[in-house]
This record gives sequence, structure tokens and C-alpha cells, in this order.
Amino acid sequence: MSEELIKEERNLAGRYNEVVRRRLVCKVSCTAILIDFTRDRKFFPQLTDSSNYHFTQQIGKRIRYERHPGLLCPSARQSDGKNLAIFNGSCLSNPELLEQLVYRLNLKSMSIDVYRDDQITTTIDGNHFLF
Repeated sequence: MSEELIKEERNLAGRYNEVVRRRLVCKVSCTAILIDFTRDRKFFPQLTDSSNYHFTQQIGKRIRYERHPGLLCPSARQSDGKNLAIFNGSCLSNPELLEQLVYRLNLKSMSIDVYRDDQITTTIDGNHFLF
């Protein structure tokens, strides 16, 4: 979320000092057959390139266009992590709220503070996201 937040909001510099976004993290049940890319990490290193999303965005666009319910892919940030991308929300049920996060982007310093339970858990230097 941090890269997207900076890219989307950097044009607000000069009008605002801070942009705040909230995120709910939930556990859900999924009743769909998903396309699984988690074993393809070694054959397609572009799947986990955290500096260039073009390859993965093209895959997502194609899968969505073909009306597949979603996909499972390796995380670019956590070597053993997995990400779930759902294109049809009707296959999800039984949401259970796990946590609420708040992202505060300081447009002057281009840093993001991530809060959990009103405590800063992470600070991200956003300057390397700017092209």
C-alpha cells in the first residue's frame, strides 16, 4: 500500500502536509478455485520484483479480463509470504476483522508512518518510490 499511497498522493504536495489512509485487515473464507503462481517464483523472478510491477499488473489484468475469480501469488516483500488477489468478491465470506492500520504520509518528508493500535509500528522512507 505504501508505494501506491505515495504515487497517488504526491500531487497533493503544496496543498496538504499529510495524507491519512485507513486499512482493515481481515481473515476471510474463499470458495473459489484460484490460479496459483506461488510455485513459479524461481521460473519467473518478475513475480517478486518489488521495484517494477509491470509484469504482475499485466498478469492481473489478463486474469481479470478472462473473468477468473482470483489468483494466489508469492509476496515480493516476504520470502515465504503469499498474496491473494480477488477479482470477484462474491467468492469471499465470513470476514473476521484482525486489525486496523492507519497510514500517515507526510508530504514534506515523504515518509509514511504505519500505526497499529495508535502506536507507530513502521516508518517507511518514501523517497525511493518517486521516479
